[in-house]
Amino acid sequence: MPIPAPFGQELLTDIDVANQALAMISARNQITSMEQNNVEAKNVKLFYKKIRNQVMSMAWWNFARKTAALELFKAAPGTPENPDAVGPWTDANPPPPWLYEYRYPVDCLLFRYVTFKPNAQPSLTSTTPLTSAIMSSDSWWPGPPQKFIVANDFTQANITHITNSIPCTIITDKNPVPLEILDLITVSGLVPPAMAPMNGADFRARFVAASGVQLSDPNTLLPFDTTNTVIYPPYVPGVTKGSIKSGSFKVILTNTVQALGCYTTIVTDPNVWPNEFYNAFVTSLAAFIAYPISGSLQLKSNLLAEANGMIIEARKSDGNEGITSQDVVPDWIRVRGLQYQDWWGSGGVGWDQGSFTPYPPLFSVS
Repeated sequence: MPIPAPFGQELLTDIDVANQALAMISARNQITSMEQNNVEAKNVKLFYKKIRNQVMSMAWWNFARKTAALELFKAAPGTPENPDAVGPWTDANPPPPWLYEYRYPVDCLLFRYVTFKPNAQPSLTSTTPLTSAIMSSDSWWPGPPQKFIVANDFTQANITHITNSIPCTIITDKNPVPLEILDLITVSGLVPPAMAPMNGADFRARFVAASGVQLSDPNTLLPFDTTNTVIYPPYVPGVTKGSIKSGSFKVILTNTVQALGCYTTIVTDPNVWPNEFYNAFVTSLAAFIAYPISGSLQLKSNLLAEANGMIIEARKSDGNEGITSQDVVPDWIRVRGLQYQDWWGSGGVGWDQGSFTPYPPLFSVS
Protein backbone atom coordinates (compact mmCIF):
# COMPACT_ATOMS: atom_id res chain seq x y z
CA MET A 1 0.00 0.00 0.00
CA PRO A 2 1.53 3.38 -0.94
CA ILE A 3 2.45 5.69 1.89
CA PRO A 4 0.48 8.93 2.26
CA ALA A 5 2.00 11.90 0.45
CA PRO A 6 3.35 14.81 2.52
CA PHE A 7 0.87 17.66 2.97
CA GLY A 8 0.47 19.60 -0.25
CA GLN A 9 2.29 17.00 -2.38
CA GLU A 10 1.04 14.31 -4.74
CA LEU A 11 2.06 10.69 -4.68
CA LEU A 12 4.70 9.71 -7.21
CA THR A 13 4.03 6.91 -9.69
CA ASP A 14 6.13 4.79 -12.03
CA ILE A 15 5.02 7.10 -14.85
CA ASP A 16 6.44 10.12 -13.00
CA VAL A 17 9.75 8.32 -12.67
CA ALA A 18 9.70 7.36 -16.35
CA ASN A 19 8.90 10.89 -17.50
CA GLN A 20 11.78 12.33 -15.47
CA ALA A 21 14.10 9.85 -17.17
CA LEU A 22 12.67 10.83 -20.56
CA ALA A 23 13.20 14.48 -19.75
CA MET A 24 16.88 13.81 -18.99
CA ILE A 25 17.44 12.59 -22.56
CA SER A 26 15.29 15.33 -24.13
CA ALA A 27 12.79 12.82 -25.48
CA ARG A 28 10.14 14.28 -27.79
CA ASN A 29 7.21 12.79 -25.88
CA GLN A 30 6.19 12.15 -22.30
CA ILE A 31 4.05 9.11 -21.56
CA THR A 32 0.87 8.47 -19.63
CA SER A 33 1.14 4.67 -19.66
CA MET A 34 3.82 2.10 -20.37
CA GLU A 35 1.33 0.37 -22.66
CA GLN A 36 1.27 3.22 -25.18
CA ASN A 37 2.26 2.40 -28.73
CA ASN A 38 5.25 4.72 -29.07
CA VAL A 39 9.01 4.35 -28.83
CA GLU A 40 9.24 6.11 -25.46
CA ALA A 41 6.69 3.89 -23.69
CA LYS A 42 8.02 0.69 -25.27
CA ASN A 43 11.59 1.35 -24.15
CA VAL A 44 10.59 2.48 -20.66
CA LYS A 45 8.58 -0.73 -20.25
CA LEU A 46 11.51 -2.77 -21.57
CA PHE A 47 14.07 -1.41 -19.11
CA TYR A 48 12.17 -0.09 -16.08
CA LYS A 49 11.90 -3.15 -13.82
CA LYS A 50 15.27 -4.60 -14.80
CA ILE A 51 17.21 -1.42 -14.07
CA ARG A 52 15.21 -0.67 -10.90
CA ASN A 53 16.04 -4.11 -9.51
CA GLN A 54 19.69 -3.79 -10.54
CA VAL A 55 20.14 -0.44 -8.78
CA MET A 56 18.26 -1.82 -5.78
CA SER A 57 20.82 -4.66 -5.66
CA MET A 58 23.83 -2.33 -5.70
CA ALA A 59 23.92 -1.81 -1.93
CA TRP A 60 22.41 -3.06 1.29
CA TRP A 61 19.86 -0.24 1.23
CA ASN A 62 18.16 0.32 4.58
CA PHE A 63 14.76 0.96 3.01
CA ALA A 64 14.84 -2.41 1.20
CA ARG A 65 15.93 -4.59 4.12
CA LYS A 66 13.56 -7.44 4.95
CA THR A 67 13.82 -10.27 7.49
CA ALA A 68 11.66 -13.35 7.11
CA ALA A 69 11.56 -17.00 8.11
CA LEU A 70 12.96 -19.16 5.33
CA GLU A 71 10.87 -22.01 3.90
CA LEU A 72 12.52 -25.36 4.60
CA PHE A 73 12.76 -27.58 1.50
CA LYS A 74 15.13 -30.38 2.51
CA ALA A 75 16.73 -31.59 5.75
CA ALA A 76 19.63 -34.00 6.15
CA PRO A 77 19.07 -37.44 7.74
CA GLY A 78 19.35 -37.32 11.51
CA THR A 79 18.17 -33.74 11.89
CA PRO A 80 15.06 -33.07 14.02
CA GLU A 81 13.12 -32.40 10.81
CA ASN A 82 14.22 -35.70 9.23
CA PRO A 83 14.95 -38.07 12.16
CA ASP A 84 13.92 -41.34 10.53
CA ALA A 85 15.81 -41.08 7.26
CA VAL A 86 18.39 -43.82 6.77
CA GLY A 87 20.58 -45.08 3.98
CA PRO A 88 23.06 -43.43 1.63
CA TRP A 89 22.81 -39.86 0.46
CA THR A 90 20.29 -39.10 -2.30
CA ASP A 91 19.18 -35.90 -4.01
CA ALA A 92 16.23 -35.86 -1.61
CA ASN A 93 18.75 -34.53 0.93
CA PRO A 94 20.68 -31.27 0.94
CA PRO A 95 24.07 -31.55 -0.76
CA PRO A 96 26.91 -32.29 1.69
CA PRO A 97 28.17 -30.81 3.92
CA TRP A 98 24.98 -28.82 4.49
CA LEU A 99 22.21 -29.90 6.86
CA TYR A 100 19.39 -27.73 5.54
CA GLU A 101 18.15 -26.46 2.20
CA TYR A 102 15.75 -23.53 2.19
CA ARG A 103 13.81 -21.97 -0.67
CA TYR A 104 15.24 -18.70 -1.92
CA PRO A 105 12.66 -15.99 -1.07
CA VAL A 106 10.57 -15.09 -4.10
CA ASP A 107 10.86 -11.36 -3.36
CA CYS A 108 14.62 -11.42 -2.77
CA LEU A 109 16.98 -9.37 -4.94
CA LEU A 110 20.15 -9.77 -2.89
CA PHE A 111 20.55 -12.20 0.00
CA ARG A 112 22.44 -10.75 2.96
CA TYR A 113 22.75 -13.24 5.80
CA VAL A 114 21.21 -16.15 7.71
CA THR A 115 20.69 -16.38 11.45
CA PHE A 116 18.70 -18.44 13.95
CA LYS A 117 15.17 -17.61 14.98
CA PRO A 118 15.17 -16.27 18.55
CA ASN A 119 15.04 -19.18 21.03
CA ALA A 120 15.54 -21.65 18.17
CA GLN A 121 19.29 -22.24 18.45
CA PRO A 122 20.49 -25.26 20.47
CA SER A 123 21.04 -24.39 24.13
CA LEU A 124 24.64 -24.32 25.34
CA THR A 125 23.82 -23.65 29.00
CA SER A 126 24.12 -27.29 30.09
CA THR A 127 27.31 -28.13 28.21
CA THR A 128 30.94 -27.59 29.04
CA PRO A 129 32.21 -24.29 27.58
CA LEU A 130 34.36 -24.80 24.52
CA THR A 131 36.44 -21.71 25.21
CA SER A 132 37.18 -19.24 27.95
CA ALA A 133 35.12 -16.57 26.17
CA ILE A 134 32.21 -14.96 27.95
CA MET A 135 28.99 -16.31 26.44
CA SER A 136 25.72 -14.36 26.33
CA SER A 137 23.10 -15.53 28.81
CA ASP A 138 20.25 -13.97 26.86
CA SER A 139 18.44 -16.93 25.31
CA TRP A 140 16.48 -14.64 22.98
CA TRP A 141 19.62 -13.38 21.23
CA PRO A 142 19.97 -15.42 18.04
CA GLY A 143 23.71 -14.95 17.69
CA PRO A 144 25.83 -13.78 14.77
CA PRO A 145 25.13 -14.64 11.13
CA GLN A 146 25.76 -18.21 10.06
CA LYS A 147 27.54 -19.62 7.04
CA PHE A 148 25.46 -20.15 3.92
CA ILE A 149 25.74 -20.38 0.16
CA VAL A 150 23.25 -19.79 -2.65
CA ALA A 151 22.75 -22.68 -5.07
CA ASN A 152 20.29 -24.19 -7.57
CA ASP A 153 18.23 -27.32 -6.95
CA PHE A 154 17.59 -29.69 -9.84
CA THR A 155 14.81 -32.09 -8.83
CA GLN A 156 14.19 -35.38 -10.65
CA ALA A 157 12.05 -38.43 -9.87
CA ASN A 158 11.27 -41.65 -11.74
CA ILE A 159 7.68 -42.32 -12.83
CA THR A 160 6.06 -45.52 -11.59
CA HIS A 161 2.62 -45.00 -13.15
CA ILE A 162 0.12 -42.38 -14.26
CA THR A 163 -3.43 -42.46 -12.97
CA ASN A 164 -6.51 -42.54 -15.20
CA SER A 165 -7.98 -39.28 -13.97
CA ILE A 166 -8.57 -35.69 -14.98
CA PRO A 167 -6.19 -34.06 -14.40
CA CYS A 168 -3.88 -37.05 -14.49
CA THR A 169 -1.61 -37.71 -11.52
CA ILE A 170 1.95 -38.86 -12.00
CA ILE A 171 3.11 -41.23 -9.25
CA THR A 172 6.87 -41.26 -8.63
CA ASP A 173 9.37 -43.34 -6.72
CA LYS A 174 9.94 -40.58 -4.16
CA ASN A 175 7.78 -40.00 -1.12
CA PRO A 176 7.42 -37.17 -0.57
CA VAL A 177 7.98 -36.02 -4.10
CA PRO A 178 10.34 -33.01 -3.86
CA LEU A 179 8.06 -30.58 -5.66
CA GLU A 180 5.70 -27.79 -4.73
CA ILE A 181 2.60 -26.25 -6.29
CA LEU A 182 3.42 -24.22 -9.42
CA ASP A 183 6.89 -25.77 -9.85
CA LEU A 184 7.69 -26.10 -13.55
CA ILE A 185 7.99 -29.79 -14.52
CA THR A 186 9.37 -31.46 -17.63
CA VAL A 187 8.25 -35.02 -18.48
CA SER A 188 10.63 -37.26 -20.44
CA GLY A 189 11.34 -40.90 -21.25
CA LEU A 190 7.76 -42.16 -21.59
CA VAL A 191 7.72 -45.24 -23.83
CA PRO A 192 4.11 -46.06 -24.85
CA PRO A 193 3.27 -44.25 -28.12
CA ALA A 194 0.02 -42.94 -26.67
CA MET A 195 2.03 -41.02 -24.09
CA ALA A 196 4.66 -39.69 -26.46
CA PRO A 197 3.10 -36.18 -26.59
CA MET A 198 3.97 -35.72 -22.91
CA ASN A 199 7.69 -36.18 -23.51
CA GLY A 200 9.50 -32.88 -23.40
CA ALA A 201 6.34 -30.98 -22.47
CA ASP A 202 6.41 -28.46 -19.66
CA PHE A 203 3.72 -28.48 -16.99
CA ARG A 204 3.02 -26.79 -13.67
CA ALA A 205 2.45 -28.80 -10.52
CA ARG A 206 -1.24 -28.26 -9.79
CA PHE A 207 -1.36 -30.34 -6.62
CA VAL A 208 1.34 -32.27 -4.74
CA ALA A 209 0.65 -35.06 -2.23
CA ALA A 210 2.86 -37.91 -1.03
CA SER A 211 4.64 -39.36 -4.08
CA GLY A 212 2.19 -37.98 -6.63
CA VAL A 213 1.86 -34.74 -8.52
CA GLN A 214 -1.04 -33.47 -10.62
CA LEU A 215 -0.10 -31.60 -13.76
CA SER A 216 -1.65 -28.58 -15.41
CA ASP A 217 -1.03 -26.34 -18.37
CA PRO A 218 2.15 -24.26 -17.78
CA ASN A 219 0.20 -21.07 -18.50
CA THR A 220 -2.31 -21.82 -15.75
CA LEU A 221 -1.99 -20.03 -12.42
CA LEU A 222 -3.91 -20.42 -9.19
CA PRO A 223 -6.79 -20.41 -8.52
CA PHE A 224 -7.98 -23.16 -10.86
CA ASP A 225 -11.47 -23.53 -12.21
CA THR A 226 -13.32 -26.53 -13.65
CA THR A 227 -12.09 -25.82 -17.19
CA ASN A 228 -8.40 -25.98 -16.29
CA THR A 229 -7.54 -29.62 -16.95
CA VAL A 230 -4.32 -31.21 -18.12
CA ILE A 231 -3.58 -30.40 -21.76
CA TYR A 232 -3.32 -34.09 -22.71
CA PRO A 233 -5.97 -36.85 -22.18
CA PRO A 234 -5.80 -39.09 -19.10
CA TYR A 235 -3.69 -42.21 -19.37
CA VAL A 236 -4.03 -45.73 -17.99
CA PRO A 237 -1.93 -46.96 -15.06
CA GLY A 238 1.07 -49.19 -15.51
CA VAL A 239 3.80 -46.96 -16.90
CA THR A 240 7.13 -48.19 -15.63
CA LYS A 241 9.53 -45.93 -17.54
CA GLY A 242 9.95 -42.20 -17.65
CA SER A 243 10.92 -39.41 -15.28
CA ILE A 244 9.89 -35.92 -14.27
CA LYS A 245 12.28 -33.06 -13.65
CA SER A 246 11.50 -29.64 -12.31
CA GLY A 247 13.14 -26.53 -13.60
CA SER A 248 15.99 -25.44 -11.35
CA PHE A 249 15.25 -22.94 -8.62
CA LYS A 250 17.49 -21.04 -6.23
CA VAL A 251 17.98 -22.29 -2.70
CA ILE A 252 19.88 -21.35 0.46
CA LEU A 253 22.20 -24.04 1.87
CA THR A 254 23.14 -23.69 5.54
CA ASN A 255 23.52 -25.64 8.78
CA THR A 256 21.16 -23.26 10.56
CA VAL A 257 17.99 -24.76 12.03
CA GLN A 258 14.77 -22.71 11.74
CA ALA A 259 16.63 -20.10 9.75
CA LEU A 260 15.79 -16.44 9.38
CA GLY A 261 16.97 -14.71 6.22
CA CYS A 262 17.83 -11.05 5.88
CA TYR A 263 17.80 -9.80 2.31
CA THR A 264 17.16 -6.92 -0.04
CA THR A 265 13.55 -7.12 -1.17
CA ILE A 266 11.82 -5.54 -4.16
CA VAL A 267 10.35 -2.15 -3.23
CA THR A 268 8.15 -0.92 -6.08
CA ASP A 269 6.66 2.21 -4.50
CA PRO A 270 8.81 5.24 -5.47
CA ASN A 271 7.38 7.18 -2.51
CA VAL A 272 9.37 4.91 -0.19
CA TRP A 273 12.69 5.42 -1.97
CA PRO A 274 15.12 7.89 -0.37
CA ASN A 275 15.84 10.94 -2.53
CA GLU A 276 19.39 9.83 -3.29
CA PHE A 277 18.25 6.41 -4.49
CA TYR A 278 15.39 7.93 -6.45
CA ASN A 279 17.72 10.24 -8.40
CA ALA A 280 20.24 7.45 -8.96
CA PHE A 281 17.56 5.19 -10.45
CA VAL A 282 16.06 7.93 -12.65
CA THR A 283 19.51 8.67 -14.07
CA SER A 284 20.24 4.95 -14.56
CA LEU A 285 16.95 4.45 -16.39
CA ALA A 286 17.67 7.49 -18.56
CA ALA A 287 21.03 6.01 -19.50
CA PHE A 288 19.57 2.74 -20.74
CA ILE A 289 16.75 4.29 -22.76
CA ALA A 290 19.01 7.01 -24.18
CA TYR A 291 20.47 5.06 -27.09
CA PRO A 292 17.29 3.31 -28.39
CA ILE A 293 15.38 6.62 -28.25
CA SER A 294 18.01 9.24 -29.16
CA GLY A 295 20.59 7.08 -30.95
CA SER A 296 23.42 8.71 -28.97
CA LEU A 297 25.99 6.37 -27.41
CA GLN A 298 27.82 9.35 -25.95
CA LEU A 299 24.68 10.42 -24.08
CA LYS A 300 24.31 6.91 -22.70
CA SER A 301 27.95 6.84 -21.50
CA ASN A 302 27.65 10.26 -19.88
CA LEU A 303 24.48 9.27 -18.05
CA LEU A 304 25.96 5.96 -16.88
CA ALA A 305 28.95 7.79 -15.42
CA GLU A 306 26.60 10.26 -13.71
CA ALA A 307 24.45 7.40 -12.39
CA ASN A 308 27.51 5.64 -10.93
CA GLY A 309 28.45 8.80 -9.07
CA MET A 310 24.91 9.16 -7.71
CA ILE A 311 24.88 5.54 -6.55
CA ILE A 312 28.16 6.05 -4.67
CA GLU A 313 26.78 9.14 -2.94
CA ALA A 314 23.53 7.33 -2.15
CA ARG A 315 25.53 4.52 -0.54
CA LYS A 316 27.26 7.04 1.71
CA SER A 317 24.01 8.64 2.78
CA ASP A 318 22.42 5.26 3.39
CA GLY A 319 25.41 4.03 5.40
CA ASN A 320 25.34 7.10 7.64
CA GLU A 321 21.77 6.31 8.70
CA GLY A 322 22.09 3.87 11.56
CA ILE A 323 24.80 2.25 13.66
CA THR A 324 28.09 1.76 11.84
CA SER A 325 31.06 -0.08 13.30
CA GLN A 326 34.35 -0.82 11.59
CA ASP A 327 35.91 -2.78 14.45
CA VAL A 328 38.11 -5.68 13.37
CA VAL A 329 38.73 -8.36 15.99
CA PRO A 330 42.27 -9.82 15.83
CA ASP A 331 42.47 -13.49 14.94
CA TRP A 332 44.11 -14.40 18.27
CA ILE A 333 40.98 -13.10 20.03
CA ARG A 334 38.51 -14.59 17.53
CA VAL A 335 39.81 -18.13 18.12
CA ARG A 336 38.88 -17.74 21.79
CA GLY A 337 35.24 -17.31 20.87
CA LEU A 338 34.84 -13.55 20.62
CA GLN A 339 34.08 -11.90 17.33
CA TYR A 340 32.66 -8.76 15.81
CA GLN A 341 28.95 -9.08 16.63
CA ASP A 342 27.44 -6.56 14.22
CA TRP A 343 24.77 -9.09 13.21
CA TRP A 344 22.06 -6.52 12.46
CA GLY A 345 23.57 -5.67 9.09
CA SER A 346 25.28 -2.29 9.19
CA GLY A 347 28.19 -3.55 7.13
CA GLY A 348 30.36 -6.12 8.88
CA VAL A 349 27.64 -8.57 9.96
CA GLY A 350 30.03 -10.84 11.78
CA TRP A 351 32.68 -11.32 9.11
CA ASP A 352 35.12 -8.52 10.02
CA GLN A 353 34.83 -6.72 6.72
CA GLY A 354 36.34 -3.59 8.19
CA SER A 355 35.89 -0.66 5.84
CA PHE A 356 34.72 -2.90 2.99
CA THR A 357 31.02 -3.27 2.25
CA PRO A 358 29.61 -6.09 0.07
CA TYR A 359 28.59 -3.89 -2.83
CA PRO A 360 27.99 -5.32 -6.29
CA PRO A 361 29.83 -3.50 -9.11
CA LEU A 362 28.60 -0.28 -10.65
CA PHE A 363 27.51 0.08 -14.28
CA SER A 364 30.16 -0.47 -16.92
CA VAL A 365 30.88 2.73 -18.84
CA SER A 366 32.33 2.35 -22.33
